[in-house]
Amino acid sequence: MRKASSSSDEYGDEWCQLKIAAGEVITLEYETDERYDSSLQWAFTTEGYDIAFSFHHVGVKGQDSIIDSQRVDSHLEKQKGNLKLNIPGKYVLTFDNSFSRTRGKTLNYSVTLTQIDPMHILNEKNKVSSNNNMTLIHNLF
Repeated sequence: MRKASSSSDEYGDEWCQLKIAAGEVITLEYETDERYDSSLQWAFTTEGYDIAFSFHHVGVKGQDSIIDSQRVDSHLEKQKGNLKLNIPGKYVLTFDNSFSRTRGKTLNYSVTLTQIDPMHILNEKNKVSSNNNMTLIHNLF
């Protein structure tokens, strides 16, 4: 995959930029692990013209479409979404400019894959509960 240029917006979120040639399809792939609770958040815009977008999962049983390919007016309005990823495997965001014979597109996008270890959260909750109980007992005397 080509290297995207990146910058941060006024909120500190990182945005990447890619040039997609006429007739070209770009995919962004993200792997999840069964040990983690995972979610994927995305946002994108294009400069000047629309683009087709799809989102699918590739797992041991094959490929499942989450969002079917559809042209979106990302040049008029920011497209965004998020999804809890319940099944481990590869998740693929596709930006498809194959319908355009002459116009390339500039894609600005931000994607965040969050993976949280549930055991770490459980351990932290137990530490807080233990500390709170100790404080409560101390205050009683």
